[in-house]
Amino acid sequence: MNNSFKYLLLIFTILLLSACSGNDSSYKKEMDKARAAMENLEIEEAVKSYNTILGMDPETLKFGYGRHKITEELLSNANKLKENLNKLVSELEAVKNNVNDVSFEDPNYNQVISTLDNIYVLHSKLESYAQSKMFKEIEEIRVAYTSKVKDIVYPRLKDEIDRGIENLLLDTAEVNLVALSSISKNLPELVQPEVIVQYQEKINSEREKYITFPTEIKTRGQVLYDDGTSKITLLGEGVDNKRNALFYKYEGPARYAAEKMNFDFETRVIFDNGNHNTNNSKQFRFYKDYVIGIQHLDKDMGLKIVRVDYRFPALANQSEYKTLLFSDTTDSTILPGMQRHQTNGLEIASDATYSNEQFTIGIKKIKIDNNNITVEGTITPKIDFSFNGRNHLYLPLTNKLVSQFYKEEFFKDIPKSFIISDKFDQDISTEHEFVKLYVLDHLFNIDLTSGNIHVSNSEQLTRQAYWVNGSIETHVESGFMSTRFIKDVDNITHLNSYIMHGSYARSEPTLRFALNKYYKRLSVGIGIDHRFASDKYGSTKLKILGDDKVLKEINIGPGFKTTNYELDVTGIERLVFQCSYKTNSYETQRLIITNGILYQ
Repeated sequence: MNNSFKYLLLIFTILLLSACSGNDSSYKKEMDKARAAMENLEIEEAVKSYNTILGMDPETLKFGYGRHKITEELLSNANKLKENLNKLVSELEAVKNNVNDVSFEDPNYNQVISTLDNIYVLHSKLESYAQSKMFKEIEEIRVAYTSKVKDIVYPRLKDEIDRGIENLLLDTAEVNLVALSSISKNLPELVQPEVIVQYQEKINSEREKYITFPTEIKTRGQVLYDDGTSKITLLGEGVDNKRNALFYKYEGPARYAAEKMNFDFETRVIFDNGNHNTNNSKQFRFYKDYVIGIQHLDKDMGLKIVRVDYRFPALANQSEYKTLLFSDTTDSTILPGMQRHQTNGLEIASDATYSNEQFTIGIKKIKIDNNNITVEGTITPKIDFSFNGRNHLYLPLTNKLVSQFYKEEFFKDIPKSFIISDKFDQDISTEHEFVKLYVLDHLFNIDLTSGNIHVSNSEQLTRQAYWVNGSIETHVESGFMSTRFIKDVDNITHLNSYIMHGSYARSEPTLRFALNKYYKRLSVGIGIDHRFASDKYGSTKLKILGDDKVLKEINIGPGFKTTNYELDVTGIERLVFQCSYKTNSYETQRLIITNGILYQ
């Protein structure tokens, strides 16, 4: 359009010169008026003058028909310019409206940037009409608007990026960084390109450190289950992995059963469009003192949760749905992220050793790389012997175990190196303080920070790898169990328990743990599932043995009340729970071994 206008002026000048050579004063007068009008962008006045000229009799004008033809061309170009200027007037009005709609008290950055872009685009279009009223208007708007962007939006945006990186809200920080970069395209003096690059490098660096990032959620804080020791709380709703999600917190013994409670804890989530979700599966984040469960719902971020129904089918007093209504709330909280030990491979030297009459085991090196743990060491035999079994890595925090077959011949005094390396189903977070390593059936508790033997005041019995009838298992029951909410004869719920149950009285289950002299005391409760406590199920003799020596023998008759026992396990390598049954039925008592704690 600008080139067309210059061309128009050039033609106009030529015609004007031609007009000056004529003798018709009316023609010259109208052309002078048209020229002045065009210079001031008063197109209507110029059009009137052109139409006046076209109304003159060409026979009375010098070069009359030629001048008519050229005037028609000028009129056509003037009308085109008028059309373009009308568009610019509309654009200017739109820009004014956009500017008025922007709130600088609580700015929407996308709106701020879009309006800024529109101002600069229109400003560029009007630069060819620098003397026009429209240009002066857009210049005043540009100066005032960019001043507010510089003084209000820029400092706030920069502060939010800094705070986002500091609080590890990296997705938010990155969105704000894109906004800052967009502003800098129109205001390059505001932000140097290297500042954008430095921010992006900071965000990328923090991303490398974390498995999951802090998550901002709307706070609900509704307690769904509380038996005095275990508690399950609906923390609130938010977004995880680009999906609507509910966030739950499991505390006390419930956190050890969280992964296995999908069918014991049911929800029905209703959205504002009338749809509902009954998917009870969850993903879990394991922290040292609690577990966060994340229930993914719908991918449509625009949907609002208006109601959550929940129930615990196994519990008589909570088997019917209860309803929580979700009102609008501005209350929010940030759930902590989870940091990985290291992405590029954390390598730790170790001098952990164990020795007995057969061999000495030395741990030399531990390496952590995302979800992979590698342990290197040596075995020095004191006699000739062979081993045909498995070595294991077990993470107590998440109750995850990986195993490798290990078959070797060993010869006296000749060291042999070994490597145990395997992947877990999740990256290793810094919440994991230690890993349990089983080599030649010997236990090492290896600290994942120092590489040395880990010492803790206490450990849960249900967070030990164990053997049932000779095979290692990590689930929390022996035999089929329909619910995690096991109640004893006093109607007390037990969630952190092993269940020992003979298979129609034909088997006598054995539960065996490798302690390897780490622990001094065991505190444990023994009870019966109330559904298997009548005379019909007979009685049970439970022996607790340490290295084949009986530490405690308990006779459990019908209606046996849960009883706590304190046992000295100092110097014990193998701890065994062994059942034998006396019953006239094919069915036996279902024993609860509950809230076991090993003390170092």
